[in-house]
Amino acid sequence: MNDIQETVRVGLAVRSKNINFRINSSYKINDSSGSVVSNLLPGEYKANVIEEGSRPLWSSRVISFKTSAMAQKFIGVFRKFGFNPELRQMGSEVEWLGRKLDARTWAVTLGGGYDPETNNAGVVAEITPLMTKLGFIKYPDQLFKVNSIRSAPPEGGVLEIVNDNGEAWKISSTVRLIPENPEDCFELPEVRLGIDFHWDHVESLSFKGILEITVDGDCLTVINEVTLADYLASLLGSEMRQDWHINALAAQAVAARSTVLATRGRHHFGEAFDLCHDDHCQCYQGVTRESEVSRNALDLTRNAILEYDGHVADTRYSKSCGGLSEDYNTAWDDWNIPYLKTIQCVYSDSKDEKVSLNIDWSENDSFERALVDQPIKAACNPALYPYPQSSKEMEKLFRWKMVIPGAELAELIELRTGRSLGYINSLEILERGKSGRIRYLRVIGENGSVTVGKELQIRRLLSHSHFPSSAFTIERQDDGVFMFEGLGWGHGVGMCQLGSAALAAKGWKWEKLLSHYYPGTELIKK
Repeated sequence: MNDIQETVRVGLAVRSKNINFRINSSYKINDSSGSVVSNLLPGEYKANVIEEGSRPLWSSRVISFKTSAMAQKFIGVFRKFGFNPELRQMGSEVEWLGRKLDARTWAVTLGGGYDPETNNAGVVAEITPLMTKLGFIKYPDQLFKVNSIRSAPPEGGVLEIVNDNGEAWKISSTVRLIPENPEDCFELPEVRLGIDFHWDHVESLSFKGILEITVDGDCLTVINEVTLADYLASLLGSEMRQDWHINALAAQAVAARSTVLATRGRHHFGEAFDLCHDDHCQCYQGVTRESEVSRNALDLTRNAILEYDGHVADTRYSKSCGGLSEDYNTAWDDWNIPYLKTIQCVYSDSKDEKVSLNIDWSENDSFERALVDQPIKAACNPALYPYPQSSKEMEKLFRWKMVIPGAELAELIELRTGRSLGYINSLEILERGKSGRIRYLRVIGENGSVTVGKELQIRRLLSHSHFPSSAFTIERQDDGVFMFEGLGWGHGVGMCQLGSAALAAKGWKWEKLLSHYYPGTELIKK
């Protein structure tokens, strides 16, 4: 059986002033009409804009819904109060192995402008009273945020490609560079990875498939159009490590394949690509991350995806849940996804251990007791199951501590919220999810207070990059220093990657891993 012929469009660099790349074989240049302009020989090249395209136009996503009917009802309420919202379909329907599956959500948007930050600030000020009245803003001092959505993909413009000998080609956007041999690769010398996280860095990476460069306003966006199989082969070595058990990689392959189909066109609506290459979507770091074990895992799970109630399963995952996975709505939209709920990251010498679904760390005292009880019985706990040799540096992020002086914390709060609270008196945990991850956190300063949610916003609030997770306790010392002690790495929703690695090494098959971390889903394969 062959792979379904599916391609993925991955954004490798978004709105950059110029692009450097290298090819080691012959590539055809196709212009915006699809005509072959020329052939490029091996060498180094640079692309830049010589005629700008249309400027990006943004609107503000106020809220999203699972169905268009729910979104339309919300729009009706908004219109009664004088607003003019728009409904945008995010994602599409999917044909897969003879089934028609849904992968759509529905966004309600407002406003439209060239500067997303200014646009968002105006929308927030305008709708805050109504969102409070409707119950979407829960706390009087809550910082309410909206996200930018691009109204339409890039259009127009002319770019220039120059080689290291000074030869130049001026081409109407969009430009597609197609290798004569599908196995050939192009190289980008400066790909940013781990954007805004503590491992943020730049690498030189090589990619299979088509290199596409499009004029995006006065900048360039680089896209890699690649087969889904080649994308996944790289992803398995980017998200996991080559010495992890093949059943862990196989489970990851199914989760990643499902995630592509479930989320493309949603996370980067209106852009020229489906997904980005980084942690925001899924990590995709080129051909050097491929391995024989990755390809074997793909062969084992060829074309397999997860389905739930007629929808492609949105199979989120994180590095380490810390003992319990988290409910979807603690981290993202205010709706329930039955298969993305709190699950014990079970650890036992017995393959048939019964999993408890009744553990709940949502109360502060229960989470604090979990920190005291040692060792926490979890497959992702390195005290019970040492991580593979390649992943030893991850052990410190199962259980971690942070210390922030009061003055530094005050600066961070102002940087992240735009509000000067002055001296920080306390941090108050208002709500936790069942895994202990904080859902709403109140910061109380000498000049007022602000409440922040959800999971990712809290992790950003307290760091110049991100806290490992929002599952932590807070202790303020007499000298104003704040101490944080926490569990896990990432949002904790869905499959725990390090937990799945441990369970696979203990004999769990990939099908069992998927049914454990995504309960109630159906495995579709042929």
